[in-house]
Amino acid sequence: MTLVDWNIQWGCGVDGQVDLGRIVRDARALCDFDVLCLQEITRGFHEEPAAGGLTGTPSSDQFAELAALLPEMTVLDAIGSDLPSLGTNRHRRQFGNAIVTRLPVRQVLRHSLPWPADPAKPSVLRVALEAVLETDIGPLRVISTHLEFHSEKQWLEQVARLRNLHQEACDHARSPARAEKPDSPFADTARPISAILCGDFNQRIRRHCLLPDARTGQRGLGVCRRLGLRASWRAARCHGRTIRSRAMARRTIRMRFRFRHARPDCTNFIVRCRSTQSLVRSSADVAGIGLTEKRLVLRSTAE
Repeated sequence: MTLVDWNIQWGCGVDGQVDLGRIVRDARALCDFDVLCLQEITRGFHEEPAAGGLTGTPSSDQFAELAALLPEMTVLDAIGSDLPSLGTNRHRRQFGNAIVTRLPVRQVLRHSLPWPADPAKPSVLRVALEAVLETDIGPLRVISTHLEFHSEKQWLEQVARLRNLHQEACDHARSPARAEKPDSPFADTARPISAILCGDFNQRIRRHCLLPDARTGQRGLGVCRRLGLRASWRAARCHGRTIRSRAMARRTIRMRFRFRHARPDCTNFIVRCRSTQSLVRSSADVAGIGLTEKRLVLRSTAE
């Protein structure tokens, strides 16, 4: 299975042009992906910035545009921020995540993440999109998310919520309820323990490691240890080099790609639970940061 994770920033490239077709072509140039996890996908932000639209004028519905660009795949959406139009139009302005896959899809879950009040910081509502996929070695949960950028208070609560959601899924796996009947929405609640969580975690290593963990109060923890999950790019192969740290990944990426911002920044992660050890042979391949800001590739092969 090959998984690509990419915060595409509504398809806006380093040249300031929004072109979702270019994003798809570039992702396909990386690999023949089975799963494409995307953050910052929009619907209804197609007007000029003065009217509430985004820079570059994305299409009116990027989820539908993805479905047209990838007709052989299933496009799943989850909306984090759902806002009214600034003008007289009645359309909604929606901002969220997507999972695009050629694999059969079982359950789809959309988890709103915590948004505690923090009046000193601007913020946006966040969501985690979860899909249970049928792989050739069994069902697998794939979660695409995007955590808070400005508010440390909200970031901590969102990380704690993701950990609780993983625990909840494990409880359903161990103690599932049977379906009420075939023609009912009260379906079998069984879910797999095996999971891959990916997305833009917006973790600033030096700053966030100083914050106390919401569950234990312990400081000095990165996002993966807070989640109780494992980073899939540790000891990974990247263009023939072994990536043993996030800093080393940055150095490798810096040699190969241009950046939209003044300083290279990589806050996307792919992490996995311990039960996926048999799923992953070569761990992760960090493909780099390309047309927009952040993208990662995970190639995993069944033993």
